[in-house]
Amino acid sequence: MKMIIVRWAGLLGLMAALAFPAVAWAQEKAPFGDKFQIDVGGFFVTRADTTVSLAEKSGPFAVGTSINFHQDLDLPDSDTVGRIDGYYRWGKRSRVDFSYFKINRSGTATTNQEINWGDITIPAGTPLVSSFFDQEILKATYGFSFYNAPKAELGVDGGLFISDISVGLSCPNCA
Repeated sequence: MKMIIVRWAGLLGLMAALAFPAVAWAQEKAPFGDKFQIDVGGFFVTRADTTVSLAEKSGPFAVGTSINFHQDLDLPDSDTVGRIDGYYRWGKRSRVDFSYFKINRSGTATTNQEINWGDITIPAGTPLVSSFFDQEILKATYGFSFYNAPKAELGVDGGLFISDISVGLSCPNCA
């Protein structure tokens, strides 16, 4: 059984602290909202277009294969995902927000075309080809309020958006 896994972890974005002003409406019961809040919930991912390319640089060009995991390998294009969000406010002007969720999808299919993936070739019509596409998201921001009123708050947010993506194929019938 051969398995090729591509794992990419990295920082996708760093928002500049002064790039985007943020406006938040405070709750009426407290002049600047609650000191902390945690929300646990979920959402439904639908029509996920998961196309992955594995390419090798050959001179000025990248040569490789692109695979649409939904169309080519029957990976589900939807999922129900749990999520946790929250914030902590200290003082009148400072607040830290966070979000975390994971999207894990896997499938098994008979290939409808030849797939060249790393050092393995999977011929068209090969049964029991398993695949997965997992994504883990962590977001953290710091917000500073310039203006506070009983019903409104104006400030700026800056922070990190970190995504860990794992993609893999396995084929028990491949050489």
